[in-house]
Amino acid sequence: MHAKLKDAGAVIVGFDFLEMRSAACYSHIIANPPFRDGDKHLLHAWNILFAGEIGCILNAETIRKPRSPEARKLVDLIEKHGSVEFLKDQFLGEGVERKTAVEIAIVYLKKESQTALNIDAILATLKPDTYSSADEEVPALNALALPMNFIERVTMDYTMAVNAAKVSAEASAIYMAADLRLGHTFAELQSKGLTSDSRPAQIDLSETIRSSLESSMSYLREKAWTQVLKSTELLSKLSTAGRKTVDSQFAAISLLEFNQANILGFIAGLEQSQGC
Repeated sequence: MHAKLKDAGAVIVGFDFLEMRSAACYSHIIANPPFRDGDKHLLHAWNILFAGEIGCILNAETIRKPRSPEARKLVDLIEKHGSVEFLKDQFLGEGVERKTAVEIAIVYLKKESQTALNIDAILATLKPDTYSSADEEVPALNALALPMNFIERVTMDYTMAVNAAKVSAEASAIYMAADLRLGHTFAELQSKGLTSDSRPAQIDLSETIRSSLESSMSYLREKAWTQVLKSTELLSKLSTAGRKTVDSQFAAISLLEFNQANILGFIAGLEQSQGC
């Protein structure tokens, strides 16, 4: 699937959606997860999206007969923030690779940004001791292994920076909106011949925050990947060809979500290419 998407011109940002820690810079998520844990994928999409819309295909039974805590929570989310449409025979007919008569649910969710700032919660979020790595065991590495404490530190620093970027983008957008509501300065009124009740065009708060986060997170991802890929520990173990590969592919690599799974997966790929 990744190869087909790449051939179609799509930008690949990760290989395991459940490993993705933030989708704050995106406005829409379209998901077609495995039916067996579709509820987990959709809840994860909701949790990592800052503000935006989600469309997801699920097994109808997940919504009609919610058995797991995740499914019950999902039903509650749909009631409060979205809608669901049930459809039959969508995987039958010509051109369908895997035919099945299963009934599906098309779930739509809309998440609004929460603009109220809680200083205590913000500070707690940014503290290093709130960071936790993925529960799954990370794959073991060999010749190109970086110290796990180095990877964990860079990942933690990145997580803190992303959390701070969210707070900054939110506060900045609120300031911009409030500033525009105040209207124009005295000098602007004089020079433009405006009246005191005239107001500049208001901003779209969610879009302003999302746009700011898109820029910030791209910058932070590039810095974080640079820390790993240009680290002395890694470069000292790479051949000249390996270093050239890293340099030539850096632009594509830096688009990947920055997390331990992607870091270790990339290094494992380097090991294979070098015959380690």
